[in-house]
Amino acid sequence: DGLIPHAPSGKLSIVDLKGRPTNWSIRAADFSPVASGAPAGSDLEPEFVDINKENEAVVTFQENNYLAIIDIVTGKTINHFSAGSADIHRVDNVEDDLINFDPSLTKRREPDAVTWINDDVFVTANEGDYEDEYGEQGGSRSFTLFHQDGSVHYESAESFEHWLVSAGHYNESRSENKGCEPEGIEAGQYGQRTLLFVGSERCNAVGVYDVTNGLPEPLQILPTGIGPEG
Repeated sequence: DGLIPHAPSGKLSIVDLKGRPTNWSIRAADFSPVASGAPAGSDLEPEFVDINKENEAVVTFQENNYLAIIDIVTGKTINHFSAGSADIHRVDNVEDDLINFDPSLTKRREPDAVTWINDDVFVTANEGDYEDEYGEQGGSRSFTLFHQDGSVHYESAESFEHWLVSAGHYNESRSENKGCEPEGIEAGQYGQRTLLFVGSERCNAVGVYDVTNGLPEPLQILPTGIGPEG
């Protein structure tokens, strides 16, 4: 039926690359604190990971709508918390060949990809993936900047989707299915600027933001092929 839990739970494997490849070792991060807090603790389903310069990994658990910070030197969990929900306004959630931005929704974020933009703040692409036992789907059509203590630094809400619409890149046939579905996300340093790239799986484009000063400033929409994920 697709409802969690579904074994196996999954894990985060840490590979120690010391010496010759024959001497490399693999160990699993300790997710026991995460399992005690996640909605389906016996089925964490780790989805995506990114590592900062302090050897801290942020891990998304998409179906659980959950996040964790792991010290990859020790393999211990530093912090873990719910990804929460986002309020989005004036979005289209009816597939009827018309673009009608009217309803307001509250949706579980259910993050997929994640990227650090500095050693404290990371960004999630809130694609959504899970339909719960009540038929409620997650996916807030947004991206979110979190501090690693779990507090929200910035929530894009409906602004990313509205930006794509303004460029003629909205896929109306996905209106009932999580809209633009932000899935891939990456950050990089370009000269003195830190740029954030947000991929929309269903609107066939990547949004580029300048996050040098901590808050995203829209720069450019890059058209892609159909259905980009990574």
